[in-house]
Formats: sequence, C-alpha cells, structure tokens
Amino acid sequence: MNALDYIEPLIADIEQQVFPALRADPRFQNAEKLTARFSAAVTRWRAGGQVRPIVEDANELAAAAALLRLDSSEAAIRYEPPLKNTDKSIDFGLEWPDGTRSWIDVKTVAPKWMDDDASWRRSKAWRRTSPTMPAW
Repeated sequence: MNALDYIEPLIADIEQQVFPALRADPRFQNAEKLTARFSAAVTRWRAGGQVRPIVEDANELAAAAALLRLDSSEAAIRYEPPLKNTDKSIDFGLEWPDGTRSWIDVKTVAPKWMDDDASWRRSKAWRRTSPTMPAW
C-alpha cells in the first residue's frame, strides 16, 4: 500500500468534517477562500499534479479549525489578509473584540518528500506517538 492511497480518505474527511465547521462559524469571515484553495489543489492533483499542495492546504485548514476551537471569544479570523505597504499576505489575521490584532503564518515542514513504503511506515509510527496527529 502506498502513502498516496490515503489521500482520497483524507480529502473526504476534510470535505465532510472540516469544511462545514469552518463555513458555519461566523468568526471565520472568508472560510470559502481557504476551502476553495484546497478544492483547487485536489482538482490539480487528480489531473496528475502534485500532492504536496493538498498537504499544505490541509495543514492550513487544520490550523483554522484549531484556532476556532481554542478560542471561545468573538475574535474575527480572516484567511490571507493583505499586509499593509506590501503585495504580500499572511495565512491568518485575527481581530479581537478590543481591536487588538494577531497574525499567524502556517508552515508545512517537509524538507524532502519521500514517497516510499519505508517513509510511510515511519510516518505511521510517528503518528502513533504524537498527540496532535491523527492516527489514520
């Protein structure tokens, strides 16, 4: 079994569980932008593209879901708000009820993508020991 055999179940889980939660929370002001980005990465992958963008976007979706779970305040969350005086953006901007702002950038740490059975076994073993990773 190949690591990529698990991508379709991951996609289904995200579309069925994460998308509805993000879209339903009024604090996430532009959830559709992030979900559309993930869906476009899936479409490209299914047409023969790379899987890495799916993983990177899935990590951003997980970060958004975690932000909404961690804070019960009325902080507004925006995906990829533009940064002033530049043409760049950051992954998440949060605005708290008192007007305070916070910024969060998500990075996927994957120095080298190895698509082989040994890498998949190491990944599964690591997931079993990590409380933050799903044990698929």
